[in-house]
Amino acid sequence: MMSLAGHKTNKLYIKYNRSLELAFQVLSSRHAVHFRSVTHLAEYLGCEDNQTALDVLYQLSQRYRLSCAFDEQGIWISNGAAG
Repeated sequence: MMSLAGHKTNKLYIKYNRSLELAFQVLSSRHAVHFRSVTHLAEYLGCEDNQTALDVLYQLSQRYRLSCAFDEQGIWISNGAAG
């Protein structure tokens, strides 16, 4: 039986891995990565809420120099070389 602390650690591990996957996907792509909403980004990253997802996105954008744009179609994340 997994303890509550183990469950929280597992969720943090998933969020960390997904955020690295997202950064790698953006950095290795010539096109912007699109999420239809902040909620969609939060689900992808395994975040508990939208604010946490935005915090993770901000940290990734600072660490890897990613560009983020928000419009009526959602969130666009690119590496600067993307068109």
